[in-house]
Amino acid sequence: MEVDELKSLWASLDSRLSKQEELKASLIRKMIDAKSGRSLRQLITSEIVSVMVMLIVLPFLVFLWKQWDSTHIAVHALLTLAFVACACYLPLILYRIRLLLKIDFADNNLKTNILHIQRFNKLWQWEVFSIRLWLPVLLLLMVWHFIEAKASVIGWTALACCLVAAALYTYWSYQRVYSKNIATIRDNLAELEESKE
Repeated sequence: MEVDELKSLWASLDSRLSKQEELKASLIRKMIDAKSGRSLRQLITSEIVSVMVMLIVLPFLVFLWKQWDSTHIAVHALLTLAFVACACYLPLILYRIRLLLKIDFADNNLKTNILHIQRFNKLWQWEVFSIRLWLPVLLLLMVWHFIEAKASVIGWTALACCLVAAALYTYWSYQRVYSKNIATIRDNLAELEESKE
């Protein structure tokens, strides 16, 4: 009788333990999904804001290009380069949004989600690299225009303040928004993949 009681007690403890393990795994999955979902929404929101800014900036650049006197070669070169850069980045941003929208944490296909976030990350890194290439050209064109226009000290100070503010905002957005959220999603997808194995 004691052996049968021990067996039944052992079986009940084993079933409770397995239920607790399932509950623990379920809670961990929900926490990871919530954290990853929040990071994904922040990335999608920042990309949509980028598209809206581009859609406002492009017509504004065309308007400025038509309004400016054609004798200012630096201004026309600056506006043309800025327009081309914005026009090239717009499809890239739309493609990145498409990649982000394909990520589905409710879906059990982790490999596809990992592939999409890796593609997004590569495109983001390419954008950062290309900005580092053409940004000095834009800066030189702006300085050339200021020299050509014989700008006052106030103009130079305003230019310097705008450049510092833009640099700080860019650094903050890439470190705070992109790097952090991409890393969170990648880490959580890797953790989910490990927990499935």
